[in-house]
Amino acid sequence: MSAKKAIWNMLTNDIEVWGDVCVRLNTGLQMRMERLNWHDSGCVLQIPSKVIGESKSLRFVAMGVVYEARRSLLRLLNGVFACADDAQFYCRQLDISIPSGEYTAHPPVRLVLCFHSLEEELEVKPITVETITQLIGLGNTASPEQKEKKAKGEKEERRIVFESLTQPLKRVGRKVYGADVTVREEGEDYTITVKHFTYDESKEYLVADGMVRYEDPDVILTAPKAELFRRERRLLLVGKVHLESKPRESPQNASAKNGSKSQQGGEEELPLRERIRRKPTVIDCEQLEYFYRERRAVAKGNLKFKHGQYAGSASTVTYWHREDKLLAEGKVVVNDLEEGHLFECTSVTILLANDERKEDEIIVAPGARALIKVKEEEEETKPSEEKTKQQEERKTPPKVEEKTKP
Repeated sequence: MSAKKAIWNMLTNDIEVWGDVCVRLNTGLQMRMERLNWHDSGCVLQIPSKVIGESKSLRFVAMGVVYEARRSLLRLLNGVFACADDAQFYCRQLDISIPSGEYTAHPPVRLVLCFHSLEEELEVKPITVETITQLIGLGNTASPEQKEKKAKGEKEERRIVFESLTQPLKRVGRKVYGADVTVREEGEDYTITVKHFTYDESKEYLVADGMVRYEDPDVILTAPKAELFRRERRLLLVGKVHLESKPRESPQNASAKNGSKSQQGGEEELPLRERIRRKPTVIDCEQLEYFYRERRAVAKGNLKFKHGQYAGSASTVTYWHREDKLLAEGKVVVNDLEEGHLFECTSVTILLANDERKEDEIIVAPGARALIKVKEEEEETKPSEEKTKQQEERKTPPKVEEKTKP
């Protein structure tokens, strides 16, 4: 180490230095700070002020550092920003085991993977727990420089972000472990909330269990287990899977919400068809593949669905949210909730009315069997029959009974 001033305690062999301090460890890490203390009995290096560190595989800014030389354990404290092996850490505390290359980030933590290496110097303002929390909250916003790069059409490497406010994140080699984490991907509009997860950076593959909740602007998915294949833009959910769409409201419904009090009376005042339209598409199954770029879902296993006014079951269902289209295949049973019709078939395509289609379209495969509910106009025929009987009675004279003489 080098510094402007130093105090050496020859009884304890402890050293305190200050003033433009520079320290180089035997691991190759070089740190710069204003003050540090060396405790010889425990071989511990303690830095109570802002520290800037740099090596071939690690660069960081922290508001405090403790280095245990015997264990080669580096603790970055009191607000940390660090870059290590294509990863960025924003956290309260970061523990680094130098021999094993294990990183443990303590909450609140935000971990960003797959990013361009930073070329500028790490001259950052002091970081506190409050600022780290703000950084986590502002993770979705892009800087003006990033917006300019996108406007110019420059290709940027995508980033996947892991955020947790309550549990630590651990990174060992090219794998990340954690709990109670929100996952999102820059360039995509989804968020995944998981209880426990493992992410393999080399395969870009995530495994989550406990409870998984996926949400984008169009669909909400929940399941006990899930697998994310990032390269394929595909999510596989297993267990008791539930899909619920976010229906697009028609202009009439939007104007009714913003209209008078009579229009805001509630859903009960709307016609039956409009009330059904406002309900989301729901799919319950045991396995579901969701291609989030296409907004397409493929469901299988113990399957039940509701799509507009149509509810039923099938072996396989493919659902396109953007087209308001549902394809049911296999052993299909569909019930028209509005009209009361029931039919069975091997394949049916249901296209709901939208901006392009004025009415629902149903395409049924040959060989279907249907039970059609027909409404008879009994109330109108009965009065007409009574009127005709009265008219006939008026035209025909009454019969006279003849009396016979004894």
